[in-house]
Amino acid sequence: MIERTEAGDASFGAALLAGVGVGLFAGPQEAVARAVRLRDVTVPNQEASAFYDQLFGLYKEAQAALAGINHRLHALTQG
Repeated sequence: MIERTEAGDASFGAALLAGVGVGLFAGPQEAVARAVRLRDVTVPNQEASAFYDQLFGLYKEAQAALAGINHRLHALTQG
């Protein structure tokens, strides 16, 4: 299960910690409980997950097979 929150950037976390630091919250757990809002929940599809695992395996094979060519292409473009 994947839970996404409304605010997810680093500044929000920093603000929560600042609130803990100045005594607005008793601790990080209270800050999260009072300020973090859940946007949605996604339950992974097991069939799709297995399919994408297979695709990722093929991607890794392709990447390994093309590594030498990609390094040569990079060298050519760098002059």
